[in-house]
Amino acid sequence: MTKTRQRKQNLLTARAIEATKEAGRYSDGNGLYLVVRDGGSRQWTFLYRREGKLKEMGLSSPAKGVTLAMARDRRNEARAILAGGRDPLEARRQSEQANLRHSHVRRLCSRPR
Repeated sequence: MTKTRQRKQNLLTARAIEATKEAGRYSDGNGLYLVVRDGGSRQWTFLYRREGKLKEMGLSSPAKGVTLAMARDRRNEARAILAGGRDPLEARRQSEQANLRHSHVRRLCSRPR
């Protein structure tokens, strides 16, 4: 019988996030990181490998109201896309392009004639 290594997850707490002042990358597990920059800005990122390359996907910022729970949800959505064989960054770009085209068509249709 072989043992599988369990990855640690949910390592961060809301209190620890607020208290963290030192610049660095802090792992919550399963690819979710809180990146604290020298100036004090913070950003949630998701790190993953695709076709042998390490990729980083921004998941927004605590300053914009994205909580730890929301960041975990976004990470889980990205992991689900990855498990389905697609690149989560590419999926997001395609979604944004579709939304942009849809809003452009709506604007054209709503113009007075």
